Amino acid sequence: MHDFLRRAPLHAKTAAAATSHPLASCEALAVLRAGGSAADAAIAAATVLAVAEPHMTGVGGDCFALVLAPAQNAPAALNGSGWTPKAETGEDKNPVGETSPRAVTVPGAVAAWKKLHNRFGKLPWRGLFTAAIRYAAEGCPVAKRVAHDWQESAEKLQQHPETAALFLPGGKPPNEGELHRQPQLAQTLAAIADDGGRSFYRGAIAQEITATLQEKGGVHQLSDFAEYRPQWQTPLAGEYRNWQIWQCPPNTQGATVLLMLAAMAQTPDWQTLPPPARAVRFANITRLAYHWRDNNIGDDRHSPPCHSRESGNPAVNNNNPDNTITHYHQTIKKEAARIAKAAAKNEIPNIPPPPPAAEHKDTVYLAAIDANGLCVSFINSLFHPFGSGILAPKSGVLLHSRGSSFVPEPGHPNCIAPRKRPLHTIIPAIAKRGEETAAFGVMGGHFQAAGQAWFLNKWLDEGCDLQQAMDAPRFFNYPDRIHAEPFLGEDIITALQKTGNKIEFRKAPLGGGQAVHKKANGTITAASDPRKPGIPVGY
Repeated sequence: MHDFLRRAPLHAKTAAAATSHPLASCEALAVLRAGGSAADAAIAAATVLAVAEPHMTGVGGDCFALVLAPAQNAPAALNGSGWTPKAETGEDKNPVGETSPRAVTVPGAVAAWKKLHNRFGKLPWRGLFTAAIRYAAEGCPVAKRVAHDWQESAEKLQQHPETAALFLPGGKPPNEGELHRQPQLAQTLAAIADDGGRSFYRGAIAQEITATLQEKGGVHQLSDFAEYRPQWQTPLAGEYRNWQIWQCPPNTQGATVLLMLAAMAQTPDWQTLPPPARAVRFANITRLAYHWRDNNIGDDRHSPPCHSRESGNPAVNNNNPDNTITHYHQTIKKEAARIAKAAAKNEIPNIPPPPPAAEHKDTVYLAAIDANGLCVSFINSLFHPFGSGILAPKSGVLLHSRGSSFVPEPGHPNCIAPRKRPLHTIIPAIAKRGEETAAFGVMGGHFQAAGQAWFLNKWLDEGCDLQQAMDAPRFFNYPDRIHAEPFLGEDIITALQKTGNKIEFRKAPLGGGQAVHKKANGTITAASDPRKPGIPVGY
C-alpha cells in the first residue's frame, strides 16, 4: 500500500515532464501543451532553470542529452561538453582549482541546445526563451532549497566583486521568496534567442567571456569558442532485468552505471538478499566500479579508451566510434564478472582517495515525453556551486568549473591537455523494454552513477513505483567513508559498519532526480525527487 503521507507519482495520458524546479516544470508543460516536442520542453525548462537555480546550471555550463524517437531502436546521444583552450599546454601539473580560470572549459550548453532543437525541435527557437528572459529581467522568486544552497556559497561568491554584486545583493544571499534579478543575463538570453547562439561563441558575448578569463590569468582565445562544436554520438548500451539501458559514452561516467548494473545482474542471489546484505554488496560494487572509472575514463579523442594502467588493456583505434563502443561493451562485461565475484567475497583492495573536487552537487536533470512519444533525458551543470565563481559582468554569464576534474597526472586518461574535454559526472539515461520507454537521472556529482543503479534496484528489483524509487533513502561510499542520509535505516547502517565502513550522516539530502515512464498502454508516469522543489507535470 502506498504511504499517502508521501508524494505519489503523476499519471498522464498524452505528455509529461519532470524537472527540479516548479517554474521550469510549468514552462515545460506549457510548451508540450502548445504542440512542442519533448526537446522543445527540455530547452525551455533549461533556460528557466538557468535563472531559477543559478548555482546549479546556466548558459555558462555544459550539458548532455539522450533522445529516443518512437521509430528508433536506440537513442541519439548529444555531447555538449566543452574543451580546454588550445593554448593549455598541460605543463602545469598542479591540480586545477575550482575557482581558477583553468577550470573554465568552453561552455557547451548553448550550442548543444541549438543542435538539439535543429534535429528534434518543433516550435520556433526564440519562443523557448520567453519565460526565462522575463524571470531574469523582472525577477525570479527564490525557492527554499535554492536559498539554503545559496547561503552555503556566500563565502565563495565574495571572491570576485562583480560576482558578489550580482549574487549577494545588499551584501548577502537573497532569502526564500525574494525576487532575484539578472538583467544582464536577460539581455544575453535575448541575444541567444535572436541569433541561435552565434554571439555567444563568435560575437560580443564570447569576446567578453574570453577577456574576463584572460584578465584572471586564463589562456582562452576567441577561436576556442568559435571553433567549438557539440557532437551527436553513439550511446553505450547495457541490459538490466530485460530492459535496455543507454548511457552517453565517455567523456561521461555513463559506463560506470552499466558496469555496476552488469555486476548486480551477475550476482546470482541479488534479488533474494536481505536489504542490509544487499546494501553491503552494493557498496562493494560501487567502490570497485568507481575505482575502474577513475583509472580508465577520459576524453577518448585524446586517450585510448579503456586503457587501464593496472590491467594493461590494449588501446583501440579511437578514430572509429564503433570500435570504441564495442571495446567498452567488452570491457564492461569482463570487469563486471570480476567485480561481482570480489564484491561477494568482500575482497576490496586498498583504494586511494578520490581525485580532487570529488564532492559537489550542482546540476539540474529533467526528463520529458511528448504526444508523439519522443523521449528526452537531459542534464545541465555548472559542476560546483556557482561554478568557478567567475562572472562575465556585462553579459551576466557565470562560468562553470568542469576543468577542475582533470587529474594532475601525466599520461592519465583524464589528464589536462589542449582542446580536451574532462571526465564528466553528469549522465542522463534512457531505458526501453518492448513498447515501454523511460528516461531518468539522479543528480549529485560523482554520486550519479551509483544513484542511477540504486534507483533501478529500487524500481526493477524491489518493485517500488517510480516515485518511491526516487524517494528511497540513499548512501554513497567514497574509498574512505560512506555518506548516508539519516533515514537510511538502522539495520543497513549496522551492516555497513560491521563490514568496516565509516559512516558520515549528511544534513543535506544526497542529490535529487527525476523520471518519466511511458507504459505499453500509452499511459505516462512521472516522478520528481522531494529532495529538491521540482514537480512532475503532464496532461
